[in-house]
Amino acid sequence: MTSYMPANALFEFPDGEVIGSSDQPGNVRMKQGHICCGGCCDVRRAVIIVDIIMIIFLTFITITILLGYELVELAAREDDASEDTIETANQLKHAHIGWIILYHLLQIVGYAFAIQGAVKFNRKLVLAGFVVYCASFTMNLLVFDLVGMLLTGFFAYPHFYLAKEIEENVMTPENYANELHSCCCT
Repeated sequence: MTSYMPANALFEFPDGEVIGSSDQPGNVRMKQGHICCGGCCDVRRAVIIVDIIMIIFLTFITITILLGYELVELAAREDDASEDTIETANQLKHAHIGWIILYHLLQIVGYAFAIQGAVKFNRKLVLAGFVVYCASFTMNLLVFDLVGMLLTGFFAYPHFYLAKEIEENVMTPENYANELHSCCCT
């Protein structure tokens, strides 16, 4: 049975000799997982962080859309509403706001699944978040939103590697102490 030790407890020379302590010398497993975000954290932590950021962002955007839609509708109903306000209200009626909000809510659910998957080391739930990022990337590609494509690509990246590491048994509850890496938030 392989013993797991934090990578910082060992030093491995180029010839493969390992210096450190272990219950079973010579059978020590070094860190194998991917480091994300420029060396800042492990992919499990990165999935949790980026999905929390996206849930907060999408919640804010959804509330803003709802409030903006309602404010324009109220302004258009006023007796002294300008032609521009009435025209904007008519355009919003045809903008399929309901579908946009539904899409944002489905994204939030997908990211919540991915957070749960990262916490529980569940590959399928992490892949649910990855699929949502792929759908978002496709939507951004269709409207030629370069910033959106880059953002979703960077945020999908840790999901791909976490799913891969869970499948390869690199990232497991038993081994997470060995794979743990963070530069600032421990």
